[in-house]
Amino acid sequence: MIPKIVLPTFATLFLALTTFAQRIEKPPLVQNFGYLTQGLLDNLHAPASSVDAWGPGWIPQHCRDWVKYGGYDEKDITTYNIHYSDCEQPWVVCQHKDTKLSLNTMVDLFGKLPVLVRSHVKHVVNLPTKTNGYAFSQDGSIALFGIDDDGIAVFLHEAGHCIDLNGGYAGRILSSSQDWDDAVNADGNVPDPYSGTNKVEDVAQNTVLAVYDVVVPGGYGVLEPNWRNVYHQYGTLKQWADDSGKLLQPEGQCRWRSANSETVAVNGSGAGKRRMRMAREQLMGKPDVSLKEGIEELPTRHFTTKGSCGAI
Repeated sequence: MIPKIVLPTFATLFLALTTFAQRIEKPPLVQNFGYLTQGLLDNLHAPASSVDAWGPGWIPQHCRDWVKYGGYDEKDITTYNIHYSDCEQPWVVCQHKDTKLSLNTMVDLFGKLPVLVRSHVKHVVNLPTKTNGYAFSQDGSIALFGIDDDGIAVFLHEAGHCIDLNGGYAGRILSSSQDWDDAVNADGNVPDPYSGTNKVEDVAQNTVLAVYDVVVPGGYGVLEPNWRNVYHQYGTLKQWADDSGKLLQPEGQCRWRSANSETVAVNGSGAGKRRMRMAREQLMGKPDVSLKEGIEELPTRHFTTKGSCGAI
């Protein structure tokens, strides 16, 4: 069962918005999270998986939104169903033909996320970029631009946003809670410079730390001698995750999912429009992306980190 949902009040929604604007004036414990990567890759294990491509003519609305945002052409996108053995409901992802991160690696990295963390993500949209890599989350979907094949922390960070900002902690937003204020105030540091951007980014970065602490033998303290300086932050996140259905545990099966975004017809460009219309006329119908029987639907609320997340 989905943990009991607490409906947000106007005050909590207002606090969620203001958390984007408030920097955390504490020094970073480390300069980057590079030293977490190998431990995460070694101790997070993707379940068995298979992939099948959608036929031409259809794309999820969230994929369309991010493709348009990046200035790309929908005809260069292939949509796939990823079937993981720990969930009867496949994930629908979109892959640009020129993206840096291969489909196979994306399937593996995304699959390494604990299943109940992964369950809070609607779609992954994998796109190229001519600049440094960056990523955003919006309305439960993750957009990746030029992400490398060691980007496990990026997946965890963005999934952390999807949990937090969609009320995945039993309907509550951790980053705008008094518990989070107390945790930050109790610690001498934030984990890294990016964590200091605001409380929303601090929660997302501490999601990475919390998962590391759960899955790597000995936890974060084995790697970082000054772990106590940030313990109240990632420790509070672990407690909220436990209280919300043990979200960070890597084993188990999916219990709930966010509903997929609407399936829409692909747009063509120039002379390709006529060909795409003809192709659509030959299709049997839209792909069925409805949630399967037995999968509980998570409530969905609007959020975006476009103004907060950035280069990684």
